[in-house]
Amino acid sequence: MKRLAIYVLLIAPYVFVSGGAQTDVSSFSFLFTISAFGLVCGLNMVNALTTPRRGARAKTYLFWCMVLKLCMIPLYGICGHLIMQSEVAVQSVSIIMFSLLGGLILILTTSSYGWRGLWVAQQQGLVSRRFAFSHAIIQMFYIVDVLSAVYCYVHIRHLEAEQNALS
Repeated sequence: MKRLAIYVLLIAPYVFVSGGAQTDVSSFSFLFTISAFGLVCGLNMVNALTTPRRGARAKTYLFWCMVLKLCMIPLYGICGHLIMQSEVAVQSVSIIMFSLLGGLILILTTSSYGWRGLWVAQQQGLVSRRFAFSHAIIQMFYIVDVLSAVYCYVHIRHLEAEQNALS
């Protein structure tokens, strides 16, 4: 069930962009698409932050954080392209607002897996509190969030491999 939620999150932003670009902002299908997108993102945040799992490893959460953030790169490019192509000032303001709001929701959603992974890594003694806190903050900013997610996953993977080699 957890993986299904993540797979739906991988697809939802692209469905949102394609559905939102083809419909009128005041139409029912546009409102339904936005509601479904918000529901998918909200359920993924709840899934990542509150669901305790026995034996859940930090590496698993950080892997999904990294994959989700890497898969969102083309979406940010599409949003940037829409902003650049907008010619009318009123239209550009609405496109910018939707792009920033959608981007913020996606950052919060994907970062929730990173936050959970960092918390589990700290509980397992793999990283310090300072490391976990600093990367939790970094994952809230565009572009560096992807770099932080990749670094955290590679770092935790390396630390777990060292621990297994020593045991």
